[in-house]
Amino acid sequence: METNEDGNAILDNKETKGRITAATLTGSLAASWHRSRSHAIAALAVVGIVIVAAIVVAFFRRQDAPLHLQILRETQLTTSDSLTSGPTFSPDAAAMAYSADHGKGFEVFVRQLSPEGQEVQITSDGGHNMEAAWSPDGKFIAYYSESHKGIRLIPAFGGTSRKLTDFGSHPSWSRDGQWIAFQSGAYGLSPSTIWEVHPDGNGARQITQAGKPEGGHDFPSWSPDGKHIVFISAQAIHSELWAIATDGTGLVRLGAYAQPYYNPLYSPDGKSIVYGATFRGEDHGLWQVRISPVL
Repeated sequence: METNEDGNAILDNKETKGRITAATLTGSLAASWHRSRSHAIAALAVVGIVIVAAIVVAFFRRQDAPLHLQILRETQLTTSDSLTSGPTFSPDAAAMAYSADHGKGFEVFVRQLSPEGQEVQITSDGGHNMEAAWSPDGKFIAYYSESHKGIRLIPAFGGTSRKLTDFGSHPSWSRDGQWIAFQSGAYGLSPSTIWEVHPDGNGARQITQAGKPEGGHDFPSWSPDGKHIVFISAQAIHSELWAIATDGTGLVRLGAYAQPYYNPLYSPDGKSIVYGATFRGEDHGLWQVRISPVL
């Protein structure tokens, strides 16, 4: 081995160059492999993110896409020239009840919806009978009789009617069929309040109190569990949407002023209420409000 003038060893130049070249090549290959691996992982990650993003976007686009209804068939259910109003399906959707005026005042009719179904007149007393409401088991119809001043009950396909109350209108059945809610006034004007009565006419009880809230209380509708009733409070220039427990507690306003609200209905799961309303005198339509389970 050679040394320099300071006594330090001098390595063979060719050997040194060979060793440096080999080490450098090995390191370069390793670094290149690691870079390639990192790039591949990064590329796969990017591809994965893009795929997930595309799935999410497609999902929400599908969720937000408007649902278009297609009319498959139209069928005329009534054929007279008289005014017909208040149609309501039976619980099994096999028949429809409604009121029609054939020249002697409104009467309640039922029509079976099968192709050979016929119209059956179930009231005929000239009582100006309206607002038919099916019992949950489909056996009876409660209705408002203007001439008899109150709520009456009749077998769904005809029979003898009987009086439940001597006041009130707009009957609404609880889901278990044990109660019928109604408004005390004929047209919901103050001091109309919300009441309930058993289908046998017993146990009539007032639920809301006049002035709480202000206005006439009308359009009662039951929650699926039978614990609450949603209704409208109507005044001369506006109305409001309210709910109350059937024991008269827990009065809650559910919506802002409208002109007017009408026909609120609980959803089958009890988590929302759908109603008709007009806002600012121009926005006419159906609306939905989500409600807390506490209500």
